Amino acid sequence: MQSGKGAVTMTRHNLLISGYYGFGNIGDEAILDTMLKRIQNAVPEAQITVLSANPERTQTLYGIKAVKRAHPLKVFNAVLKCDTLISGGGSLIQDVTGRLSIHYYLMILLAASLLGKRVMVYSQGIGPIQKPLNRFLTKWILNRADVITVREENSKTDLIQMGIRPDRLFVTADPVIDMDCPGTGIGETILEKAGLDLQSPVKRVAFALRSKDFRDQHAFNALCSVVETLLEKQCAVILLPFHFSEDLEVIQRLEAKFGGRIHALVERHSIQEILSVIHTMDLLVGVRLHALIFSAVAGTPLIALSYDPKIDYFMKAIGQSTFGAVKDFEPEQLTRGILEKLENTETDRATLISAVEDLKSRLDINERELVKLLGGN
Repeated sequence: MQSGKGAVTMTRHNLLISGYYGFGNIGDEAILDTMLKRIQNAVPEAQITVLSANPERTQTLYGIKAVKRAHPLKVFNAVLKCDTLISGGGSLIQDVTGRLSIHYYLMILLAASLLGKRVMVYSQGIGPIQKPLNRFLTKWILNRADVITVREENSKTDLIQMGIRPDRLFVTADPVIDMDCPGTGIGETILEKAGLDLQSPVKRVAFALRSKDFRDQHAFNALCSVVETLLEKQCAVILLPFHFSEDLEVIQRLEAKFGGRIHALVERHSIQEILSVIHTMDLLVGVRLHALIFSAVAGTPLIALSYDPKIDYFMKAIGQSTFGAVKDFEPEQLTRGILEKLENTETDRATLISAVEDLKSRLDINERELVKLLGGN
């Protein structure tokens, strides 16, 4: 029996989702939020468990069961009890941010496969995978998966080059592109609390930065030069933390330098609150991928500073290019690029809205393949 478009309600399916959840990273939490909504719509009878760094918070936020992802026995039991493992989304299978993370995610995939579970890799961005051993393990383990969906063509190309069979490989998009934008009301309330004069006609420029990119004094000075010029041009500068524990350092350093001349969100905010704030902006300058995706969803023009190929891939997917690498940007050029963007915001908004709609249409592939995997039509 079916319920709704493409839904399956034949049996109660036990799904286990593995990813980078429970760490307070708004981008990854937005992935989980949109994944759950889409999966629950397609498979309404599914019983879903999530591997999380903070199971209590995950259970409270989403009303689903969660298991401590760092507890090997609990993870094994969760894999044993599920009938389908879903690994994703995000950039899980890569070896540039840490030596062990790729092995963590691959071993969960392998355990599920060896235990006879259905396995789906869901809207992942694959790579970079630099070490030959890791590329071999990725090929061996992912070739055991039942279906693989990736969020951009480059991930598909890399997997095929590694030797992944292409017959179960599909290109979709990042799930976060399917978020509903809540409008500007929530965001304006938050900005007013942060000291922004909502009646002022100044242009609003948001920055979503990673602290690690600006610990070098030269890089921080370059950033300060950009902020100073924007303030001189009567722009409002707003600082947004996406991974709260990691992004707060650079925000606090900028606050120490500029004081009340800038506006920083130094409290934890929900996905919808941050999205609403971005919706009120005239421009977002982003280093973090999901800050850029939030900006596209909100129809807010954006400038991307890249630290990883995934930034370049996303900008290409929405018909734009990155400004350059975050590690060596020239402050004068970035400032000029920001001011030029601020002169053409309406054209940029229309282009973004069209690009986002195109990406949204690809997401249905995920649930189509999941429903087929579970025995539905």
